[in-house]
Amino acid sequence: MNLSNDTVTLLNGQNLENKQNIVMTLHSITSSGYPHTCMLSVGEIIAINPQTLRIALWPETQTSLSLHEIGKANLVIVNNHKVTYLELDTKLLPKPEQETYVRTRFEAIVKSVKEDKAKYADIISGITIALHKPEDILNRWKVTLNELLNV
Repeated sequence: MNLSNDTVTLLNGQNLENKQNIVMTLHSITSSGYPHTCMLSVGEIIAINPQTLRIALWPETQTSLSLHEIGKANLVIVNNHKVTYLELDTKLLPKPEQETYVRTRFEAIVKSVKEDKAKYADIISGITIALHKPEDILNRWKVTLNELLNV
């Protein structure tokens, strides 16, 4: 299954300054069988191609543990007046030889894509944020995405 051009562009790791306010939700399943949700920024995920994403998570979080143990997730993206739902199969990636920021990294294969638009209304936004120190965080995101590309 392929990501839309809009989604690939959003997750291409470029122009982060213009995308810094966008937050996606990543949904996993705990070992107890319960759903778990985390927020994901454009600085923590990159599209390698239309079928493959790479994700960098804080280590030892419930999400990173769930993705490692169960290997399945849903990603929800609100962008360009639509909601995109992705079903993902995930696998743990090795640590890069040189790691600037400690992260647990995953490759995610897109298994299904559903796009939702409302005929009767415009979808304006999902979760948005305002970074406290944009320059510092954008620099960290660029390093994180570069490390994802080079695993």
